[in-house]
Amino acid sequence: MHKQLPRAKGFTLVELLVVIAIIALIIGILLPSIASARAQSKFVACGVNLRTIGQMLHAYAGDNEDRIPRGPSFRPAGYTFMLKDAEIATNQLWTTEYNAILCANSPDEPHCCPDNVCRNGVYPAEYMGLGLLTKQPGKIGNEFLFCPDDGSLNLSSEGPKIGPPEQRDDDENAFGSYLYRQMDIMPLQIMSEGKLDNLQAGDFSRPPIFGGGPGDERAGPDVFRLEVRALALDANSLGSAEMEHFNHDGKKVNVVYTDGSVQPFENNPQVTADGKPPWASIPADAFYPAAYPDSVLYALDRIFVAADYSYVNAEPWYAPVP
Repeated sequence: MHKQLPRAKGFTLVELLVVIAIIALIIGILLPSIASARAQSKFVACGVNLRTIGQMLHAYAGDNEDRIPRGPSFRPAGYTFMLKDAEIATNQLWTTEYNAILCANSPDEPHCCPDNVCRNGVYPAEYMGLGLLTKQPGKIGNEFLFCPDDGSLNLSSEGPKIGPPEQRDDDENAFGSYLYRQMDIMPLQIMSEGKLDNLQAGDFSRPPIFGGGPGDERAGPDVFRLEVRALALDANSLGSAEMEHFNHDGKKVNVVYTDGSVQPFENNPQVTADGKPPWASIPADAFYPAAYPDSVLYALDRIFVAADYSYVNAEPWYAPVP
């Protein structure tokens, strides 16, 4: 007589399917939270980068007679507008050689380049905008110039393009993640000097000057006046191909101000009644051939007027700009 062995206990097929379904449900619930937490972590790290930029702008000013970095200070040949590079907001960190207007050839040109700088009409490759911060003694590298949630520009692709020939892998322009003001849409009284203490004091106000250079007062005397406060922010552009660029998928923006503080903002609030685009993005139509490049200059002015407005008002998309 054989003794019957007890049956081994285990899951039935139905029970196994139920467990798998529960695990899938839990994963479905957790994944969006994990993705959201990761995005928030990158946004916080981006704010730390901009805070570092604010600190380094102050350090740069301390070593350079209180002047913030900007440049080059000459107008490239072929520009269709009367602005030099130092007067245009940019995320460019390094510029390759370019043809510049020479004083000897254009004595009446206000932004011409002396021949001892632009030899034979060529401006040499040089640091530009925030890239000048990496030229400082005791620099901490280039990492802080790149947002951890930048969709296209990063240290591995742009870093090798920056610096002297022996340090560069490519002879190309280099760009970072942050739009830096330089001398863009600043009071005429301080545009030529660009001293940080003057900006911090908040003693200057100006009418918005959209797309014009020094002396352009088309906005008129009665337009809304605003103090200069914003220095840099996340760069976003709705253009196509190489003109498209997003940090944080274009949904959020960090801004660093003249006092070194950093504030976060939404970039895609509910569409306003007047149909304004996301306040911190260059709109797609700014790149249409019929309007370019003045339309891009106008868009940059709008962004920094809104960013200035955000210093005292938590809703930059309602800044009083045309």
